Amino acid sequence: MEKKQANLSSHHSEKFNANLFLLSGALDRLEGLKGEKLEGGKEVISGILDGLRRQLKMSQSYFPPEKASLIEKGLDDLEGDIELHQYDGAREKLGEVISCVATVSNERINVLLEADLI
Repeated sequence: MEKKQANLSSHHSEKFNANLFLLSGALDRLEGLKGEKLEGGKEVISGILDGLRRQLKMSQSYFPPEKASLIEKGLDDLEGDIELHQYDGAREKLGEVISCVATVSNERINVLLEADLI
């Protein structure tokens, strides 16, 4: 992989991962909510997921196609688990997505390390 592409890709994947951690915090708070607050929390998380999907589409050229598909599927599955109040399943899916993004980031960072750029 070209060094410039690896550099750009690592920035996109790190930014995406940071946003996933924000989602993780919101998901942790959701479990204790009831009634209207729960519905509002789910709407906020739905908005965050929409934003992540847009970010993934904008960064698609920096993620391998198979990884981008796994990430998108993971976000969809996570949203389904939230709708069904299966928060442990949602956390598991989020962990899988974070792991996938971190793998992409580490691959790109290794290219930069081998080139002695970081």
